[in-house]
Amino acid sequence: MKKLFIFLGFWLGIALVGQLLKKSTPPDSVKIVVLPSPSETPLPAITSHHCLDASELNTLTHETFTLTRENFVTEIEMIECQYDTSSLIKSIAPSLHYTYRITPSASIWDTTQTLVQKKPSNRRIEGKAYLIADLNPVVELAQVTFYGYKNTSYIEVTYTPVEAQSGDILRVGEQIAEKIFEKG
Repeated sequence: MKKLFIFLGFWLGIALVGQLLKKSTPPDSVKIVVLPSPSETPLPAITSHHCLDASELNTLTHETFTLTRENFVTEIEMIECQYDTSSLIKSIAPSLHYTYRITPSASIWDTTQTLVQKKPSNRRIEGKAYLIADLNPVVELAQVTFYGYKNTSYIEVTYTPVEAQSGDILRVGEQIAEKIFEKG
């Protein structure tokens, strides 16, 4: 008999706990919303930037580029943009890749200038001390990389049209670099 009372007491206790739990749950009309606490740290400034629209690049280059990658590197305030085409020239697809970085220090620009100026393939852009180009010396592959620093913005732009004259590739590359600085 003692076992029966223990058994009934056990189930009665479970039933009472169940009733208490039912009464303590909020009705369906009440929604519990958990709001995130405001962040102490503001979002990095680079997150307000985006890659250039492919149509702007297509107008400058006369190619049909598609944006294939937009990557934010918030730790160093940088955005990376990659554009590709589906057409092949000499079994190589023309491409355009650039990084845009916000940096108040010109030290990265100073280092880049020192390294690029030592190369015989370097080109200064007339009237634009903030821009330097490294023209690929291999005749079979038209490619240029522009480096620049202007108003706390540092860029590296590699434009590979595959086939182009040196003057044309420098002119178009300069226009692309200026467009990136302008959007900055």
